[in-house]
Amino acid sequence: MKNLKKNSYLERTIKFHEIYSKEIAPIFRSYEVYRRKKIKTIKTVTFVISLILLGICYFIVYKNSYIHSLFSKSDFILYIFLVFLTIILIFSLLYTIYWKNITKDFARTIKTDCLPRLLKVFGDVEWKNGEGIISDSDLSSCGLFADFNRRNTDDEFEGSHKGVAFKICETEMWYVSGSGKNRTCVSVFKGVIISFRSNKEIKNRTIIATKGDLTKKNRYWIVIISLAYPLIQFLMADFKNITNWIFVIFFLLLFLFISSIGNKNEEKLESIKLEDPRFCNKFNAYSSDQVEARYLLTTAFIERFQNLKTAFGAKKAKCSFYEDQIMIAISTKKNLFEIGSLAKSLENPDSINDFYDELSSIYRMVDYFKLDQKTGL
Repeated sequence: MKNLKKNSYLERTIKFHEIYSKEIAPIFRSYEVYRRKKIKTIKTVTFVISLILLGICYFIVYKNSYIHSLFSKSDFILYIFLVFLTIILIFSLLYTIYWKNITKDFARTIKTDCLPRLLKVFGDVEWKNGEGIISDSDLSSCGLFADFNRRNTDDEFEGSHKGVAFKICETEMWYVSGSGKNRTCVSVFKGVIISFRSNKEIKNRTIIATKGDLTKKNRYWIVIISLAYPLIQFLMADFKNITNWIFVIFFLLLFLFISSIGNKNEEKLESIKLEDPRFCNKFNAYSSDQVEARYLLTTAFIERFQNLKTAFGAKKAKCSFYEDQIMIAISTKKNLFEIGSLAKSLENPDSINDFYDELSSIYRMVDYFKLDQKTGL
């Protein structure tokens, strides 16, 4: 069986690179010509705009006698500095927005032309974009995430492997509170989420998460962080007023008390001590059933789980087994599932190889659970 899996992976890898050589590489070569012309145009436009801005600065600073009459010599130097700084900041902001938009459009165009061809080797799978195929309610019920009220999705894949449906979603979540100058935005998660149904019976809930990662179990920290800024502002308004300090302390204690009552009504998850000391040093494990948890969190699973984390270049990862579902969340700031970029030569196949490794690591995790086989505990 092990050799069969290796042969299957090897055949898929060979087929993937054959498709790349025969179908994708010619498309990339045509896009590479366009990419180089686009980069050259951007550099030319940037140079011309920079000259225009410098000319405007020169006129404002040196050729305007009215401006000279308003400042002393020392103040005039500060004025020059502020003018240059303001113009540079405005230009940098506009350039960043422009670059981000054309880069995103370029990457989406390449994906539209090439992904359907590349995905043929993975069987029944379809690329989608920003549709939210994993619902907010599923993300809330899995127990992996702290509370969130804002979400953005990018690349998504939906399909089946060996008869088992799966969903892959590149997403970012935030918790936003307040408004105006009191508005706070806390990042809850950024990375890739993988969801599939287990054909093994899962009666309880088991969660593993990188130490320090936010989950539903410690979600109150999100609210505390979001409250910190307005509370600090409230204190700074009259720092020496003892009444303000008493109010803030009372408010925080009341919040922690209410949170503790809410936690008692939720499913009780007990800490699990696993045999692998290196894994225990990096991850926390919780479950409502110790026996089932040890059945799920085997040495082989831990190895595959860490390999999955490595394939995505991530420092944090977590997984939830619940209601016959398996959900894995891998935190990374890396832009995932990219096959081509405006900033990088398309003659370099690194992005293609990364894309293949990312999807293959997910398929190997599904293979590990033997999800196509109906088994119980």
